[in-house]
Amino acid sequence: MSEVIAITKSKGGVGKTMTSVSLSACLALNNKKVLLLVRSTRTFNKSIWIL
Repeated sequence: MSEVIAITKSKGGVGKTMTSVSLSACLALNNKKVLLLVRSTRTFNKSIWIL
């Protein structure tokens, strides 16, 4: 079964990306499949990491 974890906040500079990357790395180190999507609503940049 899949689970979705969302880390959101409209304000910038609150550590969303760092929290997301750290959480994803911890899950991956524990043999979990992880798909991390990071999107900035301000600049419309998108990044995708598969761990």
